[in-house]
Amino acid sequence: MAAKKLHQAVIDEINKIATNKNYQKKLLASYLPTKSNGTNKISVIEKSKETLEKKLLRILEAYENGVLDLHTYAERKKVLDKQLLSVLEKLQELNNKDLQTRKAKETSDKFKKYITKFNKEFESAEFKQRKELITRLINRVVVTNGRIHIDFSL
Repeated sequence: MAAKKLHQAVIDEINKIATNKNYQKKLLASYLPTKSNGTNKISVIEKSKETLEKKLLRILEAYENGVLDLHTYAERKKVLDKQLLSVLEKLQELNNKDLQTRKAKETSDKFKKYITKFNKEFESAEFKQRKELITRLINRVVVTNGRIHIDFSL
């Protein structure tokens, strides 16, 4: 593909992203993690954690008051500790996914602002400034069998 044709194809693609909101949404969806109802899951897991912690306190009190012998207390504590560890791991996993989703949303919002501003700046920019704008927006351009794929800096 000739350099001039490639350049124009890249510019056309950027214009399409900047002006076509549906296309922009589709492009950003390919970069973003899938949405989940992580907040609801986190609150459910946090309640499970609180319940397990209360159970641990209750069996400790039962042991201290002589209701449970040491062996029974140790067995029940071991089971509850294992359950609590599992819940804490799941909670950490959900919090990490939630953080990733929030960061991806922020990146998406920044990209939308930049791509919208890009068109206006690009039209009035000199060659050197145009090159700089494109360099900030694009990581690389791959041409395969005449098809162009643009890897954006998200």
